[in-house]
Amino acid sequence: MILSTCNRTEIYAVVAAAPGTATAALHGFLAAHRDVPPAVLESLATARTDEEAARHLFRVAAGLESMVLGEPQILGQVRSAIAAAREAGAAGPTLTRLADEALRVGKAARTATGIARNKTSIAHAGVSLAADRLDGLAGKTAVVVGAGRMGGLTARLLRGAGIGELVVANRTAATAEAVVREASGRAVPLAALRDELARADVAFAAATGDPGRYLVDATTVNGNLTGRATPLVAIDLGVPRTIDPAVGAHPQVRLFDVDDLAAAAASARAAHAGAVAEAAAMVEVAVAAFAAWREARTVAPTVAAFRRRGEATRDAEVARALAKLGHLSERDREVVRALGTTLTGKLLHP
Repeated sequence: MILSTCNRTEIYAVVAAAPGTATAALHGFLAAHRDVPPAVLESLATARTDEEAARHLFRVAAGLESMVLGEPQILGQVRSAIAAAREAGAAGPTLTRLADEALRVGKAARTATGIARNKTSIAHAGVSLAADRLDGLAGKTAVVVGAGRMGGLTARLLRGAGIGELVVANRTAATAEAVVREASGRAVPLAALRDELARADVAFAAATGDPGRYLVDATTVNGNLTGRATPLVAIDLGVPRTIDPAVGAHPQVRLFDVDDLAAAAASARAAHAGAVAEAAAMVEVAVAAFAAWREARTVAPTVAAFRRRGEATRDAEVARALAKLGHLSERDREVVRALGTTLTGKLLHP
């Protein structure tokens, strides 16, 4: 199962090989499919096994490992990840149980603790940052680059926060039109982005980018931001980045990215310390239950073999006894057989 979000790529695999061998194989898989040098993966990746792997996924699903505490999107992403694994025929009993338990504890943590009260996400944090920097959003103009899930959420949050004018720039016009219909804005093609940024107070990059390829670069802002009364606040919500870091060197730009939102996220986590502890305790209970389930699956073949041997021994001994008791009626013979079955059942399942 591959769980890929804006700030994580994680692979959950059930393997028979030793941990080191399995980790090397997974690194090789990523290196081959994403053109990442194995040495880079080895220096950055973290490997967890058994209960530690289960604990991590359960914490992820509960929103405890997200930069923004309790963010709501992660449960849907876990659900999509296991659905894709099932569709590909890659989810056996252990992986399915792991994912199902993660979804259960993630939902339970939000229902039974206060982390769900932290109704925020990366987009929420970005809009809050923009409002702080601009002394409110009323009467301001915002440009959102991207009309996917993150872009649509950002647009709706801006409208809810009282933004004056909302512009959504996107490669596909129909997608942008759908967003602005819901958020009451104006859709433009990416070709118009340079002119729209010249008029904007704040810009959000909320599209999926490729490493080293930016939707907003220095040429997008150079020469068209002069004479502004206030700098353009640019907030890059993308991972990888979709705004060239060089844009931040422009004197009329104040550039922020997801790392800059960490401070707001940390303060929210501190304010919900009690809920975090409650959710973490729920995770530990789930980890113990999953470990017990795995242990039961491990011993099940041994138990089944023991039962088969016990039943075979019973049948042989009952047959031997009945052979010596030829005078018994068929009814009496059934009583003896039933006695053997009852005794075997009580011995094997006390």
